[in-house]
Amino acid sequence: MKEIEEIEIIKEKCDLARDENTSVDLLRELSKEEDKNIRSLVAANKNSPEDVLNAFLSDINHVQEFLAMNANCPELTLRSLAKSNNGMIRNLVAANLKCPVDVLEEFAKSKDALMGVATNSSTPTIILEELFHQHSGSFRIFLAENPSTPIELLEKLSKSFDEDIRAHVAKNPSINEDILIVLSKDKNYMIRISISTHPKITKKLLEYLVGDEHIEVVKSANIALNRRKTPEEKKMEIEKKLKNGVGENSLDQFSLL
Repeated sequence: MKEIEEIEIIKEKCDLARDENTSVDLLRELSKEEDKNIRSLVAANKNSPEDVLNAFLSDINHVQEFLAMNANCPELTLRSLAKSNNGMIRNLVAANLKCPVDVLEEFAKSKDALMGVATNSSTPTIILEELFHQHSGSFRIFLAENPSTPIELLEKLSKSFDEDIRAHVAKNPSINEDILIVLSKDKNYMIRISISTHPKITKKLLEYLVGDEHIEVVKSANIALNRRKTPEEKKMEIEKKLKNGVGENSLDQFSLL
């Protein structure tokens, strides 16, 4: 019974440590907890004060990993973490949007923490281009998902032999209509489904996907098309079908979405 109570107390403290509305004073108290999970959540909390975050530099690697992911991690703290002997911590620093550019440049130059560098949307274009030319294979997945990867590189990645790379390109918010058209004809139907849900896809391309050979692609494209219709357009469509003698139970399921 006592163990259950202790577990519940830890859960409550974890919730407080995670909550960005928790007071600074309480976060300071929680940062000294014996349980590493509580300290880790404080380290990741964007509301944690700078002095508390800096104190975690002497904590165990598990806690420092969460610290490196903190969106409000101070620059000097990130610089200190960048010198860690732990590769995961260095990669998390490199992936942090607040990572200083000179640190990213040093990582790229020394070929260290490249996964984090490649996925960071704050990484300078020139570094992303260098990584593309220096690395092939599955590493390019990281570039394919980065919204800051130059469109010229995304176009090349959209034609990769590796379907995992193409799948990540399909989810990239920065791709243009040309890439959407290329991927709408991808041999992998899951990629075509992904394209049908992309925020930049045009109505014309969705109408093309409605004629796809795979039923799941057709369903996804129809749903996307109907979500773009106004309530009045949906109402008129249903009334038209009823007028043409289509029973209520036979109405296209997508008309109601």
